[in-house]
Amino acid sequence: APLCGEGRQVSRCTTRRTQSMDDIDSVVTDVSGESGVEHLSTDQLREEVARLQSLLVVGQGGEASADDDDELDDEEELPHLDESRAFGWVDDTTLKYTNGDLYKGEAIENIRNGTGTHQCSNGDFYEGQWKDDQRHGKGKLTYVNGLQYEGEWVGDKAQGHGVCRYANGDEYTGEWKEDHRWGWGALTFAHGDVYEGEWVDDILEGNGRYSYKDKSFYQGQFLNGNRLKGKFCSADGGIDYEGQWKDGTRHGSGTFHLSGIYKYHGNWMDDARHGQGKCVYSDGSVYDGHWKCDEREGHGNFESRDDIYEGNWRQNMKEGYGTSKYAAGGRYQGQWKAGAEDGNGKRLYPDGSVYEGQWMHGKRHGKGKCTMSSKDLYQGEWESDMRHGYGVCTYADGSKYRGEWEEDCWLQSTADPAFTKVFGPGLSRGIASEATVFGIEARDELKNKRMNGGDEFYVRFENNESGDVMFAEVTDDDDGSYVVKFCTMVAGMYTCSVLIGADEHVADSPYPVRILPGRPFPRCCEISGEGHHSAVAHNVANFYVEAFDRYGNVVFGKVGQHLPLKVSISSNNIDINDVEITDTGHGRYKVSYTPSHNGFYRVVVESNGIHIGHSPYSLQVRAAESLAASNFGDEVPGPPPSDLVTQWETIALKEYMFDGDQNGWESGEEEDQETTEEKCIRENPGVPVISNLEDLYKIPRLQKVQQEEHHRKRAAKLTALRKRLEAEEEASQVATRQNMPSPGAMHLNDRPSDASIVDLD
Repeated sequence: APLCGEGRQVSRCTTRRTQSMDDIDSVVTDVSGESGVEHLSTDQLREEVARLQSLLVVGQGGEASADDDDELDDEEELPHLDESRAFGWVDDTTLKYTNGDLYKGEAIENIRNGTGTHQCSNGDFYEGQWKDDQRHGKGKLTYVNGLQYEGEWVGDKAQGHGVCRYANGDEYTGEWKEDHRWGWGALTFAHGDVYEGEWVDDILEGNGRYSYKDKSFYQGQFLNGNRLKGKFCSADGGIDYEGQWKDGTRHGSGTFHLSGIYKYHGNWMDDARHGQGKCVYSDGSVYDGHWKCDEREGHGNFESRDDIYEGNWRQNMKEGYGTSKYAAGGRYQGQWKAGAEDGNGKRLYPDGSVYEGQWMHGKRHGKGKCTMSSKDLYQGEWESDMRHGYGVCTYADGSKYRGEWEEDCWLQSTADPAFTKVFGPGLSRGIASEATVFGIEARDELKNKRMNGGDEFYVRFENNESGDVMFAEVTDDDDGSYVVKFCTMVAGMYTCSVLIGADEHVADSPYPVRILPGRPFPRCCEISGEGHHSAVAHNVANFYVEAFDRYGNVVFGKVGQHLPLKVSISSNNIDINDVEITDTGHGRYKVSYTPSHNGFYRVVVESNGIHIGHSPYSLQVRAAESLAASNFGDEVPGPPPSDLVTQWETIALKEYMFDGDQNGWESGEEEDQETTEEKCIRENPGVPVISNLEDLYKIPRLQKVQQEEHHRKRAAKLTALRKRLEAEEEASQVATRQNMPSPGAMHLNDRPSDASIVDLD
């Protein structure tokens, strides 16, 4: 710590010897040629003093005589006296500073050199060696706050070996560097902890040992004041860890031993087991696998006295898929939850029995199949490890019991799949988007129709092409009959499986079922072929109309009845009338025509007034000569066609440069820019496009005429109904007065249908 009292000296009190300085001053003047030595440094002064001492002896006649012995005895340390006389070396001097500090001791020319004490005005105190006005050598510094350092100094800083006693009672003994603990040292804390080891810039860094008050310790490497790699041991030896550390916590690879509990070797993170590791417990069980936040998590193997488990873990418990081999015999392979068998799994028992099916909380629960050691087979429902619900038990002698079970006991029989009947058109075909329906008639093992319901039938449809599986809706009529309904939007071949219980097929199940596409839907139909946008004059052109239903299924067979097709091809002044439409019988139309003139045409394809595909289309008919010219000489390509756009662009540019008029000059960017109407047509291909502007005028007028006609008919019907009711009421009153029924009176249910309340709508 820097010394207080760097103020300016205000006075100097000295105690000097009485010997005259005249001889020495004359010698200095003769040797140096100067009257002062202020320009010399301290080291140069010491060298000069030594030289002057030798000259002083020579000036006195060489060797000292016997007469001079008494004088030498009286004047002890003659060289030092000569030095102090010649260059200001003072044995005992007092320096006072402007800030109130006080120095007493040796000095050269008022510079602290040698041994002395410095008392600061605030009470701090230094006693020791000095050099060039700095603490240098050995010394002791005491602060008023209780801090004390005693040891070596270099350049006014604690450096070398020293002892520091802190105000809080801590004590450090060891190496120092530039006022910092640096090197090897021991720090004893007031509360009893002790550290002995390497230091770097006042921080524990390197090898060392930290002993705690309770006799526990850490020995190893430190980095930036924290444990890096080493061993920690508790006072009683019951806990020890050796490995890597980070920020004071176990982090990385290490071995931890908790006496009497477990020993773990593996990875750590934030003072918890995390990653891959092996843990050996005191009871002999071993876990080797993955850890997360000090818990078994992920895949791992666990060996204990009861079983050997290999599989997934979650929060210290078996969960997921795993295999367990039991010490008593047998094994389980399947799903786990919360440490117990849960889900689908297979269990082999010590007696040879095998169960495969559903589990819950470690017990057979749900649907499953069990083959007993006696070769008996039960397939059906389970509850709490017992047969419960519907099931079929086939005994080794061939006898079979099918029906309801309760707590492992058979109660009553149910439908026999071999004698149960399945009937209805839905077993062979159906139509997409429409309900496919068939029935089930349950019969028992005596072929008698069951008079009550409760049988568990399942009907499954599997698409033969995609493999998608769907289940049908089964309705129990509670009289032994069942109705099955199935609906899908995808046409194709399906496999229909009618099952009872777990997986017993009923009657002739499975059945092949063809789901036919629905009626053709014009807006979903597609047009293909070159003929709808390109043709050659005087040559037959073709295009095709592919029929699809509203769900995208391809329609096959003849489609003329459900998709009447109308095709018109016309231009401004020419119509192509010889358009031939052929129903190919495979769900498509073939459209053929022969154009007589080249040019651009408009092709409209519609069915019942609804446009098909992206109709209308633009058709370009080219001349036969141009086609022949383009096909002539395939091996030698002809000259490229002239770029008319570039030619007209050049002409327009010249005209613009001449008169500055842009009329007739259409910008290519404006032509390529998509209009709002074109964008709407592109984003909504299913919406019909009105190409004739006259239709926009006719539509509202037509709608208005239709509404007026509807209101007129409705008013006429109401008027006729009112007159009829009034006539009936009048006749009823006359009959009442005459006490006889009116021939015109009638019961409400006998009224003609044209007088229904529906007519008021």
